[in-house]
Amino acid sequence: MYGQNGAGPQRQFAEDPENLWLVDDGRNQSKGDKGLDKWMPPYEPVQAIYVKRFMAIVEKYGLRFSEQESTQILARVKE
Repeated sequence: MYGQNGAGPQRQFAEDPENLWLVDDGRNQSKGDKGLDKWMPPYEPVQAIYVKRFMAIVEKYGLRFSEQESTQILARVKE
């Protein structure tokens, strides 16, 4: 699909430092590839930063928010 070197868009997305979120192993497993509607950092002061970074990645890669993610973002903006 992307050749043997795996340098396609999916790999670029997965390895983009702006898309990486440092968490311990247990939280990494619970987060997986979940969006804002399914996972948020447990430490509340960090959640706003996480949402901003999530939004930047969506824009950078031309992705779209799910309806549930949009709802979550709107709820955060209203806080």
